[in-house]
Amino acid sequence: NNIIKANGTNLTYNYSVSGKLKITDAGSNPHIQFSLDSTNFQNRFLLWDNDTNGSFIPGYAIGGNHQAQQGNANVTKDVEATFEVVTTENHSYFYVNGSLEFVFLNVNAREFMIGAENTAVSFYDINVVTSKDDTWNNVLAREEINKYETSSETAKKAVVI
Repeated sequence: NNIIKANGTNLTYNYSVSGKLKITDAGSNPHIQFSLDSTNFQNRFLLWDNDTNGSFIPGYAIGGNHQAQQGNANVTKDVEATFEVVTTENHSYFYVNGSLEFVFLNVNAREFMIGAENTAVSFYDINVVTSKDDTWNNVLAREEINKYETSSETAKKAVVI
């Protein structure tokens, strides 16, 4: 598991982390995690093969409550996939292969971390954009992000797209 930083600073809010991954081996109940809280893993996006059948389907944990196979993407061994996690001051967004899978509404983020359990995975071409970067406004301008950022929803919950 690796905490992702930008210029030596932990990522908490107003960032986008994107990259590629490739799964090379998997054991029992393997999963790849994109955690918004590296200390207790209560709030995290997952690529999770909870059936141990070679299909990593997006899932999540919010407040420690895990939900498997909720997303649409299907990532398999030896096939490159892309990911992106965007976290603003209000919400977090999880993309797999360019498609938005989940939005966490009103979930506190502390330290962004990526990692894996019971699987071998390579992460590469990692790109970090923060609110200090010129391209941050391009991230916020996405229609789906703008939709949730301008909503008045106050409940802490996951939205499955």
